[in-house]
Amino acid sequence: MRLTKMRLLPTFKNEKGITEMKETTNSLYSPFICDKLRLSVTSACNANCFYCHNEGQGHFSDHDFLPPAFAASLANYLKETRFRIHKLNITGGEPLLHPHLKEILLSLKPYADKMRLNTNAVLLTDHKIDELLEWGVTSFKIGLDSVWNTVNDPIKAGTLEHIQHIIDYIGNRASVVINMVVSKFNEKYIDDMIDFASKSGAKRLKINELAAYNFRQSAIFDAAHSDAFQIAFNQYYKLCRHFESRKDLGVYDMELPSGFSLRWCADFCKARACGNMYTIINSRGEYVVCPVSNETVKIDFSKSPDEITRLFLKLPEKSCGTAGQKYIRDINGNWINRDIITRWKWEKETNPYWKTPEECVYWFADRWKNAKADGILDLGAGLGRHSIFFAQHGYLVHALDLSDYAIRYIQKKKAEYGLPVVAVIGNMEQLPFEDESIGNVFAYNSISHTNQFGIREIFREVYRVLKPNGEFYFTICSKEDSAFSVDAVKLDRDTIIKQKIGPEYGVPHFYTDYAQLKILLGNFQIIKIDHIRSCYYDKSEHASCHYAVLARKI
Repeated sequence: MRLTKMRLLPTFKNEKGITEMKETTNSLYSPFICDKLRLSVTSACNANCFYCHNEGQGHFSDHDFLPPAFAASLANYLKETRFRIHKLNITGGEPLLHPHLKEILLSLKPYADKMRLNTNAVLLTDHKIDELLEWGVTSFKIGLDSVWNTVNDPIKAGTLEHIQHIIDYIGNRASVVINMVVSKFNEKYIDDMIDFASKSGAKRLKINELAAYNFRQSAIFDAAHSDAFQIAFNQYYKLCRHFESRKDLGVYDMELPSGFSLRWCADFCKARACGNMYTIINSRGEYVVCPVSNETVKIDFSKSPDEITRLFLKLPEKSCGTAGQKYIRDINGNWINRDIITRWKWEKETNPYWKTPEECVYWFADRWKNAKADGILDLGAGLGRHSIFFAQHGYLVHALDLSDYAIRYIQKKKAEYGLPVVAVIGNMEQLPFEDESIGNVFAYNSISHTNQFGIREIFREVYRVLKPNGEFYFTICSKEDSAFSVDAVKLDRDTIIKQKIGPEYGVPHFYTDYAQLKILLGNFQIIKIDHIRSCYYDKSEHASCHYAVLARKI
């Protein structure tokens, strides 16, 4: 599976039935099984593009139609595991030829943040656009290889006038990207295409280098191939207001003065990224390990969710030496080694601070004393400094942390002092507790260790497990913290990866502001929000800022 943008944290049952994390995954705390999934719903097409690879099935595949039952099974898997798909690309063939496209889109709509339809636009009508938007489509990628019909028609049908009408009709209800595959047949018409796309209302023109997906097409490839990078660099980058090269990814991003953007993409086999850019499922219901070698694995939804998750973690190591799950992209599109993104290394922590309860815990021990029997969930318990304190004051405590070392440490203290503590290895975004089973939740300096997607899941999960009128106290990093403003490795717009050598090296830190915090707390009654600024006058003069929040489930 292409793990460039995959975020996965599967759970498994140990011999005692306790949900735990698979340490070997070393993943971000995120609810996403993958960031980009290309789901081919059919290999049938009404065009005859010579370069088509049909998502790893080959240009001359039989006309397969993905059964709606497969999409329903995929949706059920996502529901059961609480995973999501950030960007779902519906591809083909031509997706609009599928007789049950509505069923497929509606079944997956609840589990995808964005849904893009890849189409040649021939079958798009005003009525069909209205239907697709209703079924969950949020953007369209339209294939067009030339503005000149004499050039475009031998490759794919569809007139320029029709495509312009489609873009006009969609308007601001969805975004449109025009996709051009550059070859010797159309390279001299790139200027015309840029001019049309920039004036059409499309969001972007994506220019793809011809890729030799299937070895049987090598003769055609040799006759038609043009080097997209060379064309872009020699002719176009000087015309652009913004130019960004991501050579290891095989991408040039350019922005024209009008704000319209160009994206030039090399044959991905030239790039270090290889096939890691997308997760692909073809119209036969097969996971495509590598579209070049046509290596596939059948997805069997009769297997357990854990087995299916392991399939999605499959390494395409047999395809080539550069493929695999080693890299993800940060917010700037740069590749970073996924191995640096990890949990807090409590086994290396020697600072006594992490064994000393914070002052606020005394206040909450008194505030929640009438609900001792309902229990407290200590999220990201670490070495148990707060769990042990609450337990010593008569509370039933559930201590949850990703680190097996930390949980073993708490279990040792529990046995030593005879404390009512249940210590569990677990993920804050997939809490192993029943609905409305926890009296109050305490999370000191813990829920920030995620990203902009994961933080939403944490709030949803806390709300789910809290009893009515139960309270949630947490601290979370503020964007006014000086660490957020430095030139750090940024995973997304709100998340940095700590690079300071020590126990938290490689640990993600999510930062927020007051407006975003109120949105996250939308289902809660806000009791109190404090913004705390602490200045440390050491050599770094670091200003630490965070929010301290008390909220109630209503």
